[in-house]
Amino acid sequence: MSYHRILSDILGNPILAASAYFQQLIREKGFLHNDLLSDSFLIKFLIKVIRHQGLSLREIETLVLHIEVVQVLSNSHRFIPDRYIGYSLLRLFGVMLVCFKPDILREIRKGVVDADLLGNFLGVTKLPYLEEGGSDIPEVCEFIMASLTTDFNENKDNYTISDDQQKKWNSYMRNVSFMEEMPYRGRAIAQIIETANIMAFE
Repeated sequence: MSYHRILSDILGNPILAASAYFQQLIREKGFLHNDLLSDSFLIKFLIKVIRHQGLSLREIETLVLHIEVVQVLSNSHRFIPDRYIGYSLLRLFGVMLVCFKPDILREIRKGVVDADLLGNFLGVTKLPYLEEGGSDIPEVCEFIMASLTTDFNENKDNYTISDDQQKKWNSYMRNVSFMEEMPYRGRAIAQIIETANIMAFE
């Protein structure tokens, strides 16, 4: 698919066209494994952010360039296929913050992890209450916010998870191969910070 073809497709479905452009660029460059690139959670995450942030094709190119830089500087160790996709998505989230919300990243580096700011970026206003035996699976960005819940220290009321709810989140995360369980404090935010720090020249 050429750049001009994508420009034409935008008239029909700009979100899917931008997502397809992202995948096309990365496949051409070959710095992400196909298993990772084709993961349904990664695709859903990308589509959600493109839609919510209104990313242009130029911004998609910027994102791809930064992912490539991370892979080159980490000897291709930052984004690798794994049993659980959640950690790769947190790292991708870190790259997105470098590209599009460096002000949020600066606050995180100061130790301020504002749940509302991160939720606003991802389009999540609060975490859903998981019913016993419920069949509704949380959306990918809700999983990401849930994985960060122990790291939030500002505006976290809408993202607090009780002990009972944590057991349900753990079960959902394992069942869909997002994570083995809710990360301990500091682990999830570290994926974002460490990935961003690879691009410290920014």
